[in-house]
Amino acid sequence: MRDETEGLASAAPQPKLKPANENPWYVLMTLYGDDHDRNRAVWNAWAGRALTKGERQKLVDDGVIVAADFLDWENIHDEIVSKFDAEFRRRNEPHCSVPNFPDPRHPIRLSKITVEHSLELQRWCFPSSVYISLVCFNGDVDFDDALFLGDLSIRRTVFECGVNFLGASFFGRTSFSATFGDDVSFSISKFYKSIVFHDSEFKGYVSFSRVVFSEDANFIDTIFKRRSSFEMARFQGRARFLDVVFG
Repeated sequence: MRDETEGLASAAPQPKLKPANENPWYVLMTLYGDDHDRNRAVWNAWAGRALTKGERQKLVDDGVIVAADFLDWENIHDEIVSKFDAEFRRRNEPHCSVPNFPDPRHPIRLSKITVEHSLELQRWCFPSSVYISLVCFNGDVDFDDALFLGDLSIRRTVFECGVNFLGASFFGRTSFSATFGDDVSFSISKFYKSIVFHDSEFKGYVSFSRVVFSEDANFIDTIFKRRSSFEMARFQGRARFLDVVFG
């Protein structure tokens, strides 16, 4: 059996990773199983609660999200909360009690879990800061055209398969300390604040083609084992590559 913490580089003993279904945000993300369109509709309606009507309209006017992605939360609130409680109980009882329903105004935290299946998060809106720490993703993860309205921090995390951030928008500070086991694309994404890759490793092809770095971009102690592309990337702040290895 494969060690689920393999690749989570640290001198300290590694914590045991729990099943993703014990994490309330993961259960909300996957509330309707493989019905990705319905999962996105529910998530974005939930996310819209954290935004004012003006903020939602500005995202629509700026073309970063379509109005249809913001359903009226009040119309579906009772159904979704009831579904969340039932689904969390079904996936976890009797060993894990049902937590409070997540509040979109609070940080989103995925920590010390193994995600066994692929995640399709295209056009998802993350309304607050996202913290991903000590997670092993065993399937593809797709963030195409996703909106990160707060900070994004990904630490000591392993992506075993492909990862796509194609066309994603990062409005807060972004930091990665991760191992990417397969190809990764950040093409045509935009970072509005500073971005840091620290102690990261790209084992497959990685594309930063046509990415806009509005502020400083820092690549520190990072390894690119295969080909990487920064074709037509725009560095509007400082670009720093310190102790970086290109394969």
